[in-house]
Parts: sequence; structure tokens; C-alpha cells
Amino acid sequence: MSGIIRKAAPLLRTGVARLTAVRASSAVHEHHAKSDLEVAREHHATINDMPIPSGSWQEYYDKRNSKWNIFLGISIVVFIGSLVTFAKQTVLLDLSISDMKKIKINPK
Repeated sequence: MSGIIRKAAPLLRTGVARLTAVRASSAVHEHHAKSDLEVAREHHATINDMPIPSGSWQEYYDKRNSKWNIFLGISIVVFIGSLVTFAKQTVLLDLSISDMKKIKINPK
């Protein structure tokens, strides 16, 4: 039992020293805390830091809308191409075979 305590003692001392250091450093920061206004100014989070609108909103909207319409058109074409490719490569949609049980499979 005493062997275990001798082996664990250095670890306990290190842990206690770290805890003491953390508590001491947090106590120092409590006295030098920044106000909310100082933090907001430091991170540019005040209303004075917001962008000022410029230009026509209609032009911006039309430009962005045309980009998304092109994206939508390309997506529709790709979707239809995927459906056509799937239909050509699968047997499930092949309705020309009247009875699936009559298909001969050559086992190897």
C-alpha cells in the first residue's frame, strides 16, 4: 500500500500545483476584467462597425437571382440526365420482358 502512495505522490503534487496556478491566474484576471463596451470595441461589434449600404438593391438582387437561376437550370439538367442514365442501365424499368422467370441465367 505504501508503494502505491509513494508512486502517486508526485502526480498528486503536480495536480495540486496546477490547480493552485489556475486559481491564482483566474483571481488576477478578475481584477482586470474588461467592460462590455471595451470588449465590443475590441471585436468591432458596435453599430458603428456595421457596413453602410451603397448601390442599388435591385441590381444586386437581379445579379444574385440570375446566378441562382443558372444554378437551378444546371441542377435540373443534371437530375434529368441522372434519371435517363439510371433508366438505361437498370433492368427494373425494362418492361419489354414479359415474364422474368423465363430469363435464362448461366451460372459459372
